[in-house]
Amino acid sequence: MFKQNAKTHYKMYKGGKFWLFSLTLIAGLTGAYTGTQNHVAAATNDTEPATGTTSQASPAAASQTLHVADDAAKPQGTADTAVTQQSATSNASTAQAAPANESAAQSQRTTVATGQPANTITQAPVVTQAAASETAPQVQTDASPKGQTTATERTPIQQQTNAIKATTQAESPAVVKAAKSVTPAAQAAVTAPTTTPQATESINDWMPNTKLQNLVLLMLQKQGKGKTWNSVNDITQADMQQLTAVDNYWDVSWNQNYDTFIDGKTSYSLEGLQYATNLKDLILRMNLNAPGYTYYGDITDLTPIQNLTNLEDVELSGNRISDISPLKNLKKVTYLNLQYNEISDWSPLNVSQYTGATTYPINTDPATSGQIDPTVTSNGTIRQLVVLPPVYLPAGTNTYTLDSPITLPDGTKGKLSTYTGGGEVVIIHNTATGAPGLVQLFYNGAPSSVQDGNGLTFTIATKQDWTLYQYQLHYNNIPVLQHDWPYYMIARYYASGQNVNPVATIMVPYVTGQQPTVTGSDVTIHVGDAMPDASQFNPKATDITGKEQPASDITVSMGNADNMTPGDYPIVISVPKTATHPSDYQTTVYLHVLPNQQTLTGSDYTMYVGDPTPTADNFQAKATDIDGKDESKDVTVDLTGADLSKPGDYPVILKTPDGQSKTVTLHVLENKQSISGSDYTMHVGDPTPTADNFQANATDKDGNKLDVNVDLSQADLKTPGDYPVTLTTSDGQKKTVILHVLPAETNPGNPGEPSDPGNPSEPSNPGNPSNPSNPGNPSEPSNPGNPSNPSNPGNPSEPSNPSNPSTPEQPGLPGTGGNHGQEPSQPTKPAQPAKPNQPTQPNLPGTGGNGGQQPVQPNVPKQPVHPGVTATPSATQQQTGLTSVVSRPVSAIHQAQSALPQTNEKQQSRLVVLGLIASVIGSLGLWVTFKKH
Repeated sequence: MFKQNAKTHYKMYKGGKFWLFSLTLIAGLTGAYTGTQNHVAAATNDTEPATGTTSQASPAAASQTLHVADDAAKPQGTADTAVTQQSATSNASTAQAAPANESAAQSQRTTVATGQPANTITQAPVVTQAAASETAPQVQTDASPKGQTTATERTPIQQQTNAIKATTQAESPAVVKAAKSVTPAAQAAVTAPTTTPQATESINDWMPNTKLQNLVLLMLQKQGKGKTWNSVNDITQADMQQLTAVDNYWDVSWNQNYDTFIDGKTSYSLEGLQYATNLKDLILRMNLNAPGYTYYGDITDLTPIQNLTNLEDVELSGNRISDISPLKNLKKVTYLNLQYNEISDWSPLNVSQYTGATTYPINTDPATSGQIDPTVTSNGTIRQLVVLPPVYLPAGTNTYTLDSPITLPDGTKGKLSTYTGGGEVVIIHNTATGAPGLVQLFYNGAPSSVQDGNGLTFTIATKQDWTLYQYQLHYNNIPVLQHDWPYYMIARYYASGQNVNPVATIMVPYVTGQQPTVTGSDVTIHVGDAMPDASQFNPKATDITGKEQPASDITVSMGNADNMTPGDYPIVISVPKTATHPSDYQTTVYLHVLPNQQTLTGSDYTMYVGDPTPTADNFQAKATDIDGKDESKDVTVDLTGADLSKPGDYPVILKTPDGQSKTVTLHVLENKQSISGSDYTMHVGDPTPTADNFQANATDKDGNKLDVNVDLSQADLKTPGDYPVTLTTSDGQKKTVILHVLPAETNPGNPGEPSDPGNPSEPSNPGNPSNPSNPGNPSEPSNPGNPSNPSNPGNPSEPSNPSNPSTPEQPGLPGTGGNHGQEPSQPTKPAQPAKPNQPTQPNLPGTGGNGGQQPVQPNVPKQPVHPGVTATPSATQQQTGLTSVVSRPVSAIHQAQSALPQTNEKQQSRLVVLGLIASVIGSLGLWVTFKKH
């Protein structure tokens, strides 16, 4: 047991020695390598500023920019992009802060929406590659494949699409939300809500009849699809196309609320039904099957349904329709019920079309109710109540012949039959108990009549009494629907062979006296004119006696006339009912509002001081009157505010005879025109003079130089004299100068021959000269004497011994002062003083040298320069030194550093060597020790 443990311990001991040896060797080598790398790093740092032209980023820029380093978080094919540090977070926080990112992203979108710059983020969102591509400038790098669109080239919609495509299931919810965030422009383009267009007009604008609105609402709720209609305000014109039937009788269980009666006078409008282009069945009829029975409703105008060509079943019985021409184009209609109306003209209809067949399944009336033929028994035409305008009988006349007002489908007249009753009581509708609730009364005032062809001749028995209605507001306690006349001539029309259920009952009121009149005149104005008053429409009226009604009894209703909008507006002139004016007579005239075509245009004009007074043409004035007629020639110019003699800008008013005015500007400029010249003198025969001879100069209004022309038409260059010469320019300037023409210069001719000077006289004999005097002997020169000896210059002084140079300072670290990180320069040795020159030997007088002067003293040698401490190199020297240092390779730097005692680098190198030696010796020692054991 013990031996086994000892053996185990020995193995462990040897294993430990091996690992201790290995660790020691590795530590030594690592220390040596680290020391070497320190040298290399120091050399590299010294050489960086000299490589290329690299610029250093500012600390602010460095703090604002970082790069997304997590390639795993980037979508494939996306280039690295820079993002602001403010919006960057770590990848770890990306996963942890995913729930919070939703509010952060919302904060970012809110900030952008309120007008802050798109790259301003008040709350740092979680950074993703997609978000980085939107908040930082996009840079195309080598990671972008050639030919692909880079991030900077994508449109906002492309950016959003690509960001969403790059999102995978592995991404956190925060990453997905950030990828869906886009720039404000893209967000607006992609996420703008799509709203359903709302009706621009209320239903009251296109369907003014509220009773019809409620009926249409009920029909849409029964037939419409794809929408819920809770009120009439939900109905649009487009909704009307869903209707195939509008029924106020069969489909509403005879509900009295949907009948067409209003008050017996106001029309039940069908306006709005024209939009129901798919309508097949139209039932707006009388209701005799429920309490409050309605006999007559108030439909009067069928124009809105005239283009509903899909109609097949039309029931309009029990209304006040008189004109059925809008039905003639409805060729698909086979069932037409028009009984109980006011129709007298059947010619617009083709009776063969109306067979009585119906496609409306809930119509239970017999086919005859839908047949239209007033010549035979036809329920579709019976009981028409035809009320004609009154006739006026001259005084003393009591008979009147009435021609038949009934026009049959073939265009012939229906034959009238006499009426012998006391009058007609026409029930409009009943009460809830079934009793009449409202009636019309037509008293027979001419009970005796005889046949006259298709017409009847009536004998008037009762004079018209307009006071009757003042007492008869009820008939047997039934309210009476009053109208203008109590008494009528009454006739009937029956279908062939019939004497019951007449097709029509005709009522003709009569009046003894003249027909009252109401007249007026149209008025024309232009847009912007004042609205005319009532008198301008010239309203006039007369009663049955022919007397003109006072103006106070005449009403002029302007209606919806608008003086600011072109158009023709109806103006109603009426006279209320009186004893002498038994009816509410009225007439319609028109207010014509024309466009106002008045115009006045003009432009500014520029002139110069001294120019003619400007006119309307100079200002390009154009004008039209209210009717568009040209009146440009009548435009006047008001220059009262302008001074044409002084440069400046002045307001000028253009005016027309009809009161238009326009202000333009007159620019008056300084006139720089000038022309100058001088008289000129010439001789007969000289060259023709030019502008230069006259010293002519000229400038235009703006001071630009002009050419000067010379007019010599009044000058005779061959005849001496003074002539006027005109200098002119292209802009009309002139100046007169004088040309002086002198006689031609005379020729002096050839000179005559010179006279003969004759022969000269003989010269006199000069005689012999006298002898010269003796000059004598010259005097002896003086002795100049010997020169003095020169003084001894003496021995030169010994130069002082230069002191040893001081030890240079230890160089500082780079960036800490000192020599700025450069190698110190060696001190300069002082130069040895030069030996003094030996004095030269003075020359003898007259032999050159110093010309007999005193000998020159020898030059004293200069003091040697004291070799002080090496001066701090200048900025230029520093730069030069730096350049020389950094241009060497690293190996050369090591060599240079080994010779620099002040850098202490030699000592570091020795320590490295010593460290290596110690490591080796220690390793050997350990190895020997291990071997012994």
